[in-house]
Amino acid sequence: MLQNIREKLQGWLAVGMLLAIGIPLALSFVSTDFTVTGSGFAARVNGEEIPKVDFERVYQNRLVAEQEAAKGELSRKCRNN
Repeated sequence: MLQNIREKLQGWLAVGMLLAIGIPLALSFVSTDFTVTGSGFAARVNGEEIPKVDFERVYQNRLVAEQEAAKGELSRKCRNN
């Protein structure tokens, strides 16, 4: 069966099929950080812009800290039961 498909998909038809599959697949892996539209900052506080990169770094650090704190709470609860 695969041999039949291979024999029929040759030349321009094969290139067209690869493009039809490959372009959407490649675009799905492109990060949204490369978009031209939108602003380059996450927030503006008292006229000062906070870059998205700084916000994401602080957010990730806080998320990790909260997860570590939750682990401690869970292990204490498990020991009490």
